[in-house]
Amino acid sequence: MSKLKVHIISHTHWDREWFLPACYTSPWLVPFFEKLFLLLKEHNDYKFVLDGQVQIIEDYLDELNEDEREEKEQLLRKYISEGRLFIGPYWAQIDWQIPGPESIVRNLLLADEYTKKYGRSMKIGWLPDTFGQIGQAPQIHKLSGTKGIFVWRGVEFLEDDVKSEFEWISPDGTKMITSYFLASYRNLMGLTTYPEIADERVKNEVEKIRPFLTTDNVFLMNGYDLDNSPEYPISVIHKDKFSECEIFQSDPETYIENVKKSAPSLIPIKGELLSGRYLSVFPGKLSTRAYLKIENYTCEYLLSKVVEPLGVFSWLLSGFYPRDDINVLWKELIINEIHDNIAGVGVDQIHRRMEESYKYIMNKGKDLLLQMISHILPHLKKSKWVIFNTNPFKVDNIPVLMDNMLCQIKDIPSFGFKAEDDLRPYKLKEINKKIDNFSWENSYYKISVLHDGTISLHDKKTGASYSNIGFFLDEEDTGDEYNWSPGKKDKTITTKGKPADIELLYKSPLASAL
Repeated sequence: MSKLKVHIISHTHWDREWFLPACYTSPWLVPFFEKLFLLLKEHNDYKFVLDGQVQIIEDYLDELNEDEREEKEQLLRKYISEGRLFIGPYWAQIDWQIPGPESIVRNLLLADEYTKKYGRSMKIGWLPDTFGQIGQAPQIHKLSGTKGIFVWRGVEFLEDDVKSEFEWISPDGTKMITSYFLASYRNLMGLTTYPEIADERVKNEVEKIRPFLTTDNVFLMNGYDLDNSPEYPISVIHKDKFSECEIFQSDPETYIENVKKSAPSLIPIKGELLSGRYLSVFPGKLSTRAYLKIENYTCEYLLSKVVEPLGVFSWLLSGFYPRDDINVLWKELIINEIHDNIAGVGVDQIHRRMEESYKYIMNKGKDLLLQMISHILPHLKKSKWVIFNTNPFKVDNIPVLMDNMLCQIKDIPSFGFKAEDDLRPYKLKEINKKIDNFSWENSYYKISVLHDGTISLHDKKTGASYSNIGFFLDEEDTGDEYNWSPGKKDKTITTKGKPADIELLYKSPLASAL
């Protein structure tokens, strides 16, 4: 029987903003990297994983002066190109449920471009602490060139037949070998702190995991959240006491390669990983600090649906495309989408900074938009109005409100535009009157607003109806930043069934406003 291969993976999970803003945590990176460089210099077999993200490097370099930055960049380039320091494949450790698909893809693309100047990127998906996983994760990772994934939260095995690896399958059928942090990503943290029990700790962890292994490979995680004291765990392990094991410093790529060589028969798990059976995925994150989610969506929409497409128009017509400026805004947005940030589970100072960041993205994005339009318009025929369609489909019969006129825009080609001198507006008489209820319909929908302000919607094409949309509910919450918990008083405040002030601004066959 072959020896059990014990892969010790040294790492830090760097929550740059969680219980403190980044202005406090980023300075910690200076002594952290000093210790890390020393370990890499003294031990040729030492390897370290920088949490699957490159933002940690940017934060570190920003703490240095120009001369120091150049020196440390050379060290980073040396150890990364040697395959001993692992960066990427992401720009940052974002949440994978709340941001839109373009943010998820840009998180990979921007990191891939960045890592080229350092020689290489880790080709393994690294999801140690994201609060639940989307079903398309294997598909997106495979398209980005990764060879496997490590994941923790959200996993559930049929009949609790837990294994160290499984085959994760996306809705499109894409399959990825996935390793499960079944004993967490910190089960061998701080090993050198108590060297007298190091051997026993390693033995205990191996025996704990052994029944769930799919091959003769096991990985132990040497690191913790915001761990800025890297260590050389092999120095306190007496290998001669492990006759049945081969123990060595390893990395995620080596581990996945070793597992693949054994060609194990893996349990398939399809789609989303949202189970809290073994570990919480904090579903409350989807509604916590909802204003941040709205601002994030608005900024992402501006960048992906307006700025980028019009940038292409500008480039095709004039050659002007502010690529670097656009990427700066994407990076700013991605930082706000880090799992603790966009989940709204940090301290208030963090989320106030995010609000200012969203304002910056919106203002700078609009500035870029005006620049691009100024490059586009000279190449179009002179007209009073130019209407752009940045959707990948034709747009027809769209109502647009301009200067107290409601105009019907027709037949704009996909990724195209229409120049018009006369938009044939509907002249609106603003009603601005109080009403008790309201109904409106077109060939697709029938909508009713009831006396308490709730909305009922009927979809004429599918026959589906939806009611009680849009009432407010407030109830006592004695939970923490992650979880809702009912209070003792159990008092609930709601607008449902209570009269609302409804004001009709205007009504027309094209559109109405309340």
